[in-house]
This record gives sequence, structure tokens and C-alpha cells, in this order.
Amino acid sequence: MPEPLAYLNGEYVPFPECRLHVSDMGIIQAATVTDMVRTFGGKPFELEAHLERFGRSLEAVGFELAESSADLGTIIGRLAENNYPLIPAGHDLGIVLFATAGVHNVYLGEPQPPGEGAGARTICVHTMPLSFERWAGQYETGARLAVPTVRHIAPEIIDPHIKYRSRLHWYQADRQAKTIDPQATALLLDDQGFVTETNGANFLIARDDVLLLPGERTTLWGVSRAFLTRIAADLGIGWWFS
Repeated sequence: MPEPLAYLNGEYVPFPECRLHVSDMGIIQAATVTDMVRTFGGKPFELEAHLERFGRSLEAVGFELAESSADLGTIIGRLAENNYPLIPAGHDLGIVLFATAGVHNVYLGEPQPPGEGAGARTICVHTMPLSFERWAGQYETGARLAVPTVRHIAPEIIDPHIKYRSRLHWYQADRQAKTIDPQATALLLDDQGFVTETNGANFLIARDDVLLLPGERTTLWGVSRAFLTRIAADLGIGWWFS
């Protein structure tokens, strides 16, 4: 049976062979930026917006890649075309991009620190099947949320507009949320007690033809959130940011 493909550091490889070195800075320090594009009917959704956000994250942390944004779009298209027929009919793909600071040479016994430049970074693009059964119940009964004591990382520590993989606080928050409600996902407050987001989704309230959204001070601007605000504008629905 054909294997799904992944892209790792300039090569297309079978997904089971797509591995990081244990000395990669993405593992050692979670020095990683990421993004994820989902498909509808096998076609990437809002691809340009996702690539723009990924590019902003790369720039913010100083990662220079050999691949351009256009190159990444081509890679995503090829993986979607190859991997979509391999999943169950009626399902779709999540397409993950991530880049790390590369292998930490000191961990390899070399005296110099990690290198710089496009060739020194790790870049990976891979897909995963989106199992709709996992979320089907939420469409029928809604998603359950719980507010843990864990707070969102303050913007003075990490810029919230960077989509990054340093997510231990989210792991702790979701574990705590499960002690409140086993079906719940954590909804984090910021350092001032304002609502921010969940581990995998933006949070908003629709009330009286107005969309209420958390402010950008501590919240990543989600592509779906931007899409919704455009739809709201087309429909004449207002929105308000806290």
C-alpha cells in the first residue's frame, strides 16, 4: 500500500522515515515555529494566509529558509495531491509546516554553537488525516470548555503573533481542564484575566449581530478568525475586540 509522503530538508520521503535528530533545537529548546493548513475536498484552505502567517513567524524568530513561500505552496500542493487519495473517503487532511533552529552542534560534541543561515535550519511539511469522528459530537452538542489556573504566556515573554511549538503550558492547561470536566478543552485567560484562546482554536461570541473577539495583545490571529471577520463584513455583522 502506498505510503503518504512528507518533505524534510529538501527531500520528499515516506512519512515513516520523516524523523528529527535528537539534537535538533526543536527538541532541545522547542525552538520551532509552525502552522497548519487543512483541506476541504483535498484542496488547501486559505493557503496564502497560512503561508503569510508562517512567514511572519519565521521572520520574528530570525529563521531563514532555503524554501520561499512559493516553494512551500508547491510542496503543500504536491503532498495534498499525493496523500489525499490515501485517506478514507469523505475525510480531509491537516497539512503541518514547521521549522526549527536546526541541529545543536554542541550536543554533537562540536565546540561551535548552532549555525546560522538557510542551510542550518530544519524544515518539514507533513500531513495527517483529520478524523471527523473525533469532533462529530461537538457539532451536535457543542464544545465543552474549562478555565484552568494556568495562564496564557504574557506578550512580554513571547510575542503571541508567533505561532510556535513551546507549548508545555498548553499541555498542563488541558490536563487541568480534564480534572474539571473530562470532555473539556482549556480556555486560557491572560495575565490580566481576559479571555484569550484554546490550544487549537480561536474563541468568539456571537451576540445581537455582533462578533465579540479577544484582543490581539495576547492572542494569535487565527486564519479562521480572519476569515470569519471577512464573512461578517460581507453580511453587515459588526465585530468588537476586547
